[in-house]
Amino acid sequence: MNLLLHTIMGLAENIKQYRNDHHIKQEYVADKINVHQTTYHRIENNNERCAKRLPEIANALETTPDVLKNYHITNCPKPELPETVETLLAEKETLIENLHIENTFLKHYTTYLHSVWNEYCLGYNREQPVLNK
Repeated sequence: MNLLLHTIMGLAENIKQYRNDHHIKQEYVADKINVHQTTYHRIENNNERCAKRLPEIANALETTPDVLKNYHITNCPKPELPETVETLLAEKETLIENLHIENTFLKHYTTYLHSVWNEYCLGYNREQPVLNK
């Protein structure tokens, strides 16, 4: 399929997507190109009609015909690379495991500090322990 044919085939979708992405209503574009909104709706849903009126539509949308022709290319999101996702997931699991280990250590260390404090208080006052486990 040649590039011109491919561009014309996706032009209506590109224009509609551009208009929606920029929060522009059909009524606004229709008014700018001097047609009724229902007529513009038909234009926007037909690649050949869009191609015939491309300069007018581009002007109404305050852009260029080339931007509208290539909007599907320039606006498509970049796909995530599976290797990157797998690497990030592995790193996340490692971080979670390390946090569990650190949390367990801190719990044990806190218990140890409580016991040392209680022994100190018992030895000093010979009264009831100050801290409970």
